[in-house]
Amino acid sequence: MKAFDEQEWLAYRRKMIAETERFIEWGLKHPDLVTWIPSKPVNQGGYPRRVATWFYSVVFPRR
Repeated sequence: MKAFDEQEWLAYRRKMIAETERFIEWGLKHPDLVTWIPSKPVNQGGYPRRVATWFYSVVFPRR
């Protein structure tokens, strides 16, 4: 793995932030095309295993 100098890291960081910004903007414009990620307040415990199984089958479908 290549080590970044400070300028390379800052450029890479800006690129990651810009890409994330574009994705979020796209998702807000097209909510029907975005995979819903279930959430729950931290103090309410975990999800049943079947929720994780379903979620990962959608996120990482077998081809």
